[in-house]
Amino acid sequence: MSSQRAHPELRGLDDFREWLLIKNEGRGMQLAWRALLEDIALQDSEFGVDRTLEPEAHLLAMIFELLDAFLSERETAR
Repeated sequence: MSSQRAHPELRGLDDFREWLLIKNEGRGMQLAWRALLEDIALQDSEFGVDRTLEPEAHLLAMIFELLDAFLSERETAR
């Protein structure tokens, strides 16, 4: 039995990618969660290009904001 089944509170980032797809209005179905984060955070940028420090800092801030929102929504859904 997996530890997640034995302890459902240890779900980690289960469903995070699906949650990101909803936030991204279904765009990026073929993308991994990291690419979805970039698509959401840097909407007007080219995907996968080298970034300066400003967009990179924005991306990092958005990662934590989105993770916090995901975990908060999941906690209130319990």
